[in-house]
Order: sequence, then C-alpha cells, then structure tokens
Amino acid sequence: MQKADPNIKSKPQAEVNTEALKILLYSTDLLVTKARRYEGDKPHVGFSVPAHEFGHTFGGRNDEWRPGTAHNEDRESIMNIGRTLRARHLVAICHSLGKLVKGCTFIPLTTP
Repeated sequence: MQKADPNIKSKPQAEVNTEALKILLYSTDLLVTKARRYEGDKPHVGFSVPAHEFGHTFGGRNDEWRPGTAHNEDRESIMNIGRTLRARHLVAICHSLGKLVKGCTFIPLTTP
C-alpha cells in the first residue's frame, strides 16, 4: 500500500504481480469510486479497486472491462467495473484452491 494524493486528477493505477506474490494498491484505492471502462463510457458508481485486484489472484483472471472480452457488457461483474461475484469467478476460485490443496477437489455450489 502506498499513499497517494487524492487531489491529483491522474491517480496511479493498482496492479497485481502474481509471480512476485504482490498486490500494489494506493491509499486512494480504498475509496469506493466511479469507474469507466474507456473514455466516454457511462460511469458506474460503487467500484471497489481492492476487491477487483484481489480477483486477479485467482488464476490470473483477465479484466472483463477490456473491449472484445467475453463479459465486456457485464458491467455489474467484479472483474469488470461492478461489485458482483459471478459463478464464473467461483469456478476460478475453486480451480485455484485445487492447485493449492493437493488431493482435494473444490466444487462451486453454482453453475457457470
């Protein structure tokens, strides 16, 4: 966690480095904020940077907000610009847990 000036318009961007086992967050990331996927996109209120970045730690899940991704229009998804955990995210979590705990199988209690 690094301190950032909330008055600066161009804020630094959080990032995940799974190989180094690090998540870089800034103090301004703790504020629930409006998010846009691209310039001119309608802002979505309630985005949580830490929750979104934590989602990247499960199987390197890609950003769903990027143009051309399968779930680009699912604005409510936590891996897009929303706050909702989807069945596909639970599948990725179970897959990651299965790698960590050898001999165990984790099954999400939902369907993707």
